[in-house]
Amino acid sequence: MDAEPESRFVSELELAIAADREQKLNAVKQQKIAATTIRGRSRVAAFLFAWFLPFGMLGVHQFYIGNSGWGWAFLVTTLLFCWCPPVLCVIAFLCFVEGIAFLCSTDPIFD
Repeated sequence: MDAEPESRFVSELELAIAADREQKLNAVKQQKIAATTIRGRSRVAAFLFAWFLPFGMLGVHQFYIGNSGWGWAFLVTTLLFCWCPPVLCVIAFLCFVEGIAFLCSTDPIFD
């Protein structure tokens, strides 16, 4: 009699472990999907927008991922200081760093 409740407990435990394992696998699959997109957008496209200087310096990459405030900041700064090469170099460096960040970071950073 004691063996039957014990075997039932073991089978319920095995089912719980299997369900937990499947839940973790689904979470890993979702993370892999999230790693390739930013709110449904391509990380590679965001990277390319940041790295191609005319687009990056005008903030196109920020508008693309939904950060319109930073997009406007890049656009206005570039247009106001287009005559000043040191400022343009700083903006270009920021675009370079952001492009790398788009490829290397995980999705929660962009939320």
